[in-house]
Amino acid sequence: MSIYARNVNGKQRSWLARYEAATGFEPLGQEDLDSGVKSFNQVARENIRWFEEWSNEAMGAMSTQVPWTEETP
Repeated sequence: MSIYARNVNGKQRSWLARYEAATGFEPLGQEDLDSGVKSFNQVARENIRWFEEWSNEAMGAMSTQVPWTEETP
């Protein structure tokens, strides 16, 4: 995983690196930034939205059919 977008400033590169460090996922849309198809704001929002959806799905999958055991206080 890496940050390879060239068409970003220092603060934007730092945000992309923080996103990757916090989520464990390479930021999506870096090619779109470099080609000018999308702005940084669009790419950042899409990454945040994607991670929110991914984490909600993961939480849903993990919280169903949990093999709970009896616990004593």
